[in-house]
Amino acid sequence: MTDRTQPEALDLADWLEAVGGGPSAKRCAALLREQHARIADLEAQLEAIGAGGVSGPLMGRPQVGRPVE
Repeated sequence: MTDRTQPEALDLADWLEAVGGGPSAKRCAALLREQHARIADLEAQLEAIGAGGVSGPLMGRPQVGRPVE
């Protein structure tokens, strides 16, 4: 998990469970937690490959001799 976590999303899930809104609120809380975990996993993958910005050469090679429009 990165340091860009979203604790407010987990706080919302806690609140949904605490208010006792029935099965639909519990399901929403569970889905929110699943999405939060998935986003954190994807952020970690992006960080691992260095996709936080351009720090090296861009992919591909420029076309030599083609005019830029």
